[in-house]
Amino acid sequence: MLLSGPMIMVLLGGQEDIWMWGIAAWMMLSYLRSHNDGFGLGVRFSTGLIVIKATFVFWFFPLWFLLKKRWGFLLGMVAVGIPSLAVLYAVMQLDFLMPVQMGTTNLLTPNLFTISRPWLTYLFGSLPTLTVFSWAGMVITLSVSVLAVYRFRNFALEYTLPLAYLATYLAMSIFQPTSVGYYAFAYLLPLMMELVDWKKQRHVVVLLFLNLLLVVQPFIFTHINSPTYDDLTVFSQPLFVLEYTLQVLNVACFGWYLWQVYRKNVSSPQLA
Repeated sequence: MLLSGPMIMVLLGGQEDIWMWGIAAWMMLSYLRSHNDGFGLGVRFSTGLIVIKATFVFWFFPLWFLLKKRWGFLLGMVAVGIPSLAVLYAVMQLDFLMPVQMGTTNLLTPNLFTISRPWLTYLFGSLPTLTVFSWAGMVITLSVSVLAVYRFRNFALEYTLPLAYLATYLAMSIFQPTSVGYYAFAYLLPLMMELVDWKKQRHVVVLLFLNLLLVVQPFIFTHINSPTYDDLTVFSQPLFVLEYTLQVLNVACFGWYLWQVYRKNVSSPQLA
């Protein structure tokens, strides 16, 4: 909370996403007590999906490759998920899918799509719908997050669970067109614990710089009426150039941290 990013985002944003890491930490605590990554852990994961939002399910995919009792975990998810879906359908029909559908049609910043949009438009003249890019971004997000942690599959979950979480939401911040930068507060705490070496000045500088970007960029973006950068003509205005540059730097920081996950040296005992 002492960092500018989470302080502004939590106090002014009031987003429920902060509990995403809370559920992950609950899962970690359960595993440390029982050393069982089966049914009980699946129940906790599914609970997080129900009480927070659909994007919580994203990190299921890299997590799956790190589990030892995968089918027990899945059974725990089903035990909570099927009754919940039945109740939702009985009460709302398919309207409960509305947040997911909205998540593929609202362009948010900053991410790889928003910074490449003017150049893609310049090269190709027109672009597919945002929904197409959203589904493509989802596939890339899940693929990259799995790739980032797959080599950790033989290590104890207490060391690898935070990395699966970080890989997923860092990749989402980069590749998902409907991802907004200030959602970073959902993973800044594990990021500081897992990826920041406080003895290295560069690590501290990047962390503070990212927090500065996360606070400043959204305010400038809103001040200039949330441009979508449909073509290169917007770069004739200095404020637009400044805001676009901040977006690029944001995405670069996300990419740097995702690379840190991939190259993480997990100094933990391997499982037999």
